[in-house]
Amino acid sequence: MTKNTIINRLVIARIILAFLVAGWMVLNRSWNRIGEALHLPRFYVALAVSFAIAYLILWVIHFSNRVLDQRFLWRPNLDKPAWKQLAFYVRALLQLLLGLALPAMIDLFLVGIYLEAIGRDLWASGYLNLDFPTVVLLMAILNGIYIIFPITREQRSPTNDYPAKTTEEHVLSIEHDGTHVNLRISQDVLCFIKKGRYVHVLSTHGSRYTAKESLNVLEERYAPANFVRINRAIIVNVGCIKGYKTSHRKQYLDLIFKPIYHDYIKGLDPELFSVTRDRNTHFKNIYRRIEKIMTESNNADLQPVE
Repeated sequence: MTKNTIINRLVIARIILAFLVAGWMVLNRSWNRIGEALHLPRFYVALAVSFAIAYLILWVIHFSNRVLDQRFLWRPNLDKPAWKQLAFYVRALLQLLLGLALPAMIDLFLVGIYLEAIGRDLWASGYLNLDFPTVVLLMAILNGIYIIFPITREQRSPTNDYPAKTTEEHVLSIEHDGTHVNLRISQDVLCFIKKGRYVHVLSTHGSRYTAKESLNVLEERYAPANFVRINRAIIVNVGCIKGYKTSHRKQYLDLIFKPIYHDYIKGLDPELFSVTRDRNTHFKNIYRRIEKIMTESNNADLQPVE
């Protein structure tokens, strides 16, 4: 299933869910009144407003979870239980604030404006006692679904931390100066660099291209090819890394590229290639596993043939 197909299905699901919730709220939880309501013009106005509010709330929850899944992992260190990591509690707090409290406040604000516009009072309408608790419960359930199922998640699962061999689909096609270029990801790409609205591709041969895809898409697509995002602006090919060292910034790491690539990155800001504190554990895990596999492979090559 392609990413566009998934996005389209999520939009359709939000539309259907928003329509059902809006109808249920407008009919005061009594679907047997729908025949009577269909003859009233104000029913369609209320349904349209309720649908718009419900869809906005669903989108806010979706967007909040997407941002949180990209920037605040539940378990950044896969070698430790989640409950032993500070990041878990930070994410839980942000999940509560952005996934539940924010949409709830938006809902109250918009419903209050609508009721005020039709001459009704929010407090006297019964919305806070009857409808709002149900809305909050639905929001909590929806957040739980986003947490349990990887709907927007781009974080790595434990299996994704293990390096995989490049397959035929790990080829990046680029139109450059009127020429079509196919880059083999593991062999031809050194790193992806986000600069402004564009993502630049720095090749292992020193050439530079511009990719059409976003950094988030490239991160998700090429993780199996041993590409790791080290900060908001850079994805690097771990196979091109010789090692790393402690940065002058606390809990940051500075990458050390293999000598053959030094000339290609010479004109770039050295701090571009710093691993931020929220990503250094993930980077170390992948780097060490690749290093272990390469060491085992070299040792196997040195074994005498019987």
